[in-house]
Amino acid sequence: MQDTIWLLDKLHAFMDLVVEVLRAGRPGDAAAGGHPSGSGIFGDGGEGSRPKRSCFLAFVERANPDSKLFVRKEVAIQELLARGCEVETLIAEDTEVCGELRPGRVLRVTLADAGRA
Repeated sequence: MQDTIWLLDKLHAFMDLVVEVLRAGRPGDAAAGGHPSGSGIFGDGGEGSRPKRSCFLAFVERANPDSKLFVRKEVAIQELLARGCEVETLIAEDTEVCGELRPGRVLRVTLADAGRA
């Protein structure tokens, strides 16, 4: 998947999909037709007890400064931020690919709180 996520012609569609999944109703949400108590695997039933829905992205940087096909990780992160997401870097390590060290990342993407967005 890493080779397609940051392809220039796939970037916007992928980012839109991530945001839609993060915004989608969950089982148990009244808007999703579930039980509004929040009981079950998503929380203990208390108001606001549910953890934020997250998308975890793991990748190795494929873009070079002069790349025409791939988007650099900074551009991808800016696209997520512009769509109202928060991006947390969980792991940042260089990874050897074909004898060359490239930046590897694991990101946690969540929707920004409405009060802060």
